[in-house]
Amino acid sequence: MKCIKLLATVSLTLASPVAMLAESVAIDLPSQEAFAMDLSYNTPTSYLIDTVGATPQIAVEHNKSAMALAQDGKLDAAIATYIRSIESDTHYPQPWSNVAVAYYRKGQRENARLALHHALALDPNFSEAHNNLGTMLLGDKEYVKAERALKTAVQLRPDYEKAYLNLVRLYLEQNEEEKAWDCQRSATERNPNNEVALSILGQLSLRLNKYGDAAVAYERAVEKGDGRSETLSNLAYAYFMNGQTDKAVEIYEKLAHSGQGGTRGVEELIAQMSK
Repeated sequence: MKCIKLLATVSLTLASPVAMLAESVAIDLPSQEAFAMDLSYNTPTSYLIDTVGATPQIAVEHNKSAMALAQDGKLDAAIATYIRSIESDTHYPQPWSNVAVAYYRKGQRENARLALHHALALDPNFSEAHNNLGTMLLGDKEYVKAERALKTAVQLRPDYEKAYLNLVRLYLEQNEEEKAWDCQRSATERNPNNEVALSILGQLSLRLNKYGDAAVAYERAVEKGDGRSETLSNLAYAYFMNGQTDKAVEIYEKLAHSGQGGTRGVEELIAQMSK
């Protein structure tokens, strides 16, 4: 999985015989080539442009074929096939949104925006198009417009994980960490079984010294299958800072004996904490 490192990595160091400090916290956001955009092939929910003799099924098939080409990195061929889909049914908004993603990845940002605005003119409730527009605006540092588009996406689709991740990224880029935390908490409430979302919430909680919240988030992430040494190490640190020393020691001992790593000076730390 590709990750964008917005901050430094978590590490532990002995500051004194009885204390340890987190040097910094990493916020790892899963990413596609252009942040977190969405390709869509569902049928449209509204039509604002009339056509004569359109064949929607052909448009759908062209759109699917173009998506496959785009996912293989064949962007020129994908764009040509999306255009065939649009020509087959000009009131079908999905290929307009999808071709915008292809244009954006080729650096043709004006074409991308025009295509997205056309998709939204066809279907104002097209959540993926709002997310894609917000993603492009975020990439261009147009934060006010990006926030508006991304908030619209989650209002239309309250469980829209990618849109939440983009909002978190937007707030972190503007050093609004409390807003990022609140947004990610909302995302985990709507996607309670997603260990990646839970891990991100744990990282943000550590960053804001919300150690109890961090411990709960990491516990849930581990329960859902996140067994990475970084996650376990961060959970132990959250336990320690939250006064749950026994739980912290238990995890550090497992890490030390498993050879997974993830901490520095674990044996010394365990000895000092156990005195």
